[in-house]
Amino acid sequence: MKAYPHSNYIIFTKRFTSTSRLPEKAYGFDAGWDLFSDEDVTIPPHATHAISTGIAIQLPDGFFGKIFDRSGNALRNGYQVLAGVIDNGYRGEVKIVVLNYTDNPITIKKGDKIAQLVLIKTYYSEVKECKELSPTERGKKGFGSSG
Repeated sequence: MKAYPHSNYIIFTKRFTSTSRLPEKAYGFDAGWDLFSDEDVTIPPHATHAISTGIAIQLPDGFFGKIFDRSGNALRNGYQVLAGVIDNGYRGEVKIVVLNYTDNPITIKKGDKIAQLVLIKTYYSEVKECKELSPTERGKKGFGSSG
């Protein structure tokens, strides 16, 4: 197992297949953990597919996982990661929802880096109904109102 500097938290990882790969970092201080495909798949133009990683994870208490694109895949391979929140209590297989935004099929091979996982601190809150919200300078202005 590769050691990472200043590892304060552990992401416990369970493999479902012998071909699945554990999350990895290219450099010790990278924010994201690379996630890998555990299947060969061809995604038609302008279609989506949930790609198997073959792993489940247990995140540290107080964190959720956010799945992000890898910039090289977006630039060179023509696909984007959609969705991507992994709640702290989820223990099922991590799947990566990928959109092929090109006019051509794209092929993803088993073992390809397809996304990255970033831990984000969770602040627990509650919802409380009220009659009015406090006023602000912005108010109800939205959808391009700031220029």
